[in-house]
Amino acid sequence: MSEYITPNGRIPTRHAKESLLRHGFQELFDLVDDIIENYSRRTTQSDGATVYIQRTRGKTTEYNIVIEGEEGIVTGLLK
Repeated sequence: MSEYITPNGRIPTRHAKESLLRHGFQELFDLVDDIIENYSRRTTQSDGATVYIQRTRGKTTEYNIVIEGEEGIVTGLLK
């Protein structure tokens, strides 16, 4: 099993492997699964990619985001 597949079997694109790490995700990418499965809002980009937005708990309004396209997870951002 690739180290880059999420625990629930989602596969990041080649770009996402670098992008997710750069944006604060750990290599198990379990937070990717959490954001997708527990999103606060979901929307679709003009290119058809799905954007999962998860509001974080805390005193300020912050969000975690994962974008998933036809080829897999494209990128993500942590608060």
